[in-house]
Amino acid sequence: MLLRPARATDARRIAEIHVRAWQSGYAGLMPVDYLASLSVTQSEERWRKSLEAGTAVTLCERDGVGAGWISVGASRDSDAGVHVAELRALNVCPDHWGHGVGRLLCSDALRSLSEASFREITLWVVEGNARAIRCYESLGFALEPGAVQREPAGDAVTTELRYRRRL
Repeated sequence: MLLRPARATDARRIAEIHVRAWQSGYAGLMPVDYLASLSVTQSEERWRKSLEAGTAVTLCERDGVGAGWISVGASRDSDAGVHVAELRALNVCPDHWGHGVGRLLCSDALRSLSEASFREITLWVVEGNARAIRCYESLGFALEPGAVQREPAGDAVTTELRYRRRL
């Protein structure tokens, strides 16, 4: 497998993975109509702009095709210190679930953040997302008691839980 920084030309594949992963991974956790409304074209445009602006995203290629991606950076949480990073997004194409792509992406990102002098990393995960929670816990993340936020998902609202680990 090959890990590399994503480029603006990867925006379409990142968007495809993003939409497919959400539609499969959040089935039963988010409204059906909201998931069905997700658009690869709209997501591609957002990702293209983000990548052109220099957002740090790492793409994992398998057999020459993007299999998954991860986005990390300084934490956006108001209670975070300067040495706290955030795993902002991790999406793996459902065809590659269970093959170690997410673990590889996370391991690479954690190593890079540690080298960049971050001491901790947090992430937000939708409550009930058992697959993601198992993955993050296997990487040493632990639920941070009391750290809960609500996020809109179409006409509904999801509950997200914050996980944290030392780097």
